[in-house]
Amino acid sequence: MYDLHSDTVVSNFIKIKRLQWLGPLERMTQERGVKMVAWKIPEGKRKRGRPNKKWEEVIEEDLAEKPIQEWRKNAKNRSEWRRISKLWA
Repeated sequence: MYDLHSDTVVSNFIKIKRLQWLGPLERMTQERGVKMVAWKIPEGKRKRGRPNKKWEEVIEEDLAEKPIQEWRKNAKNRSEWRRISKLWA
């Protein structure tokens, strides 16, 4: 049972879904609430200790594992982004 639900399988699944969501998110207009929240820089002070990672930092780490050239340009093209995101699966 553990083999089916190990941490690496779950983390890879989350990473794939995050990257699949990145394409539609990038194609949204700047006025969309979801896009504003995803790329917003938080205001105010952070708590003590190690800060939580921002969405952008997590995405950059995901993209660094399998470098995608010009990901913003490719994300604007729906069929190209679908092809790229299938490479991750």
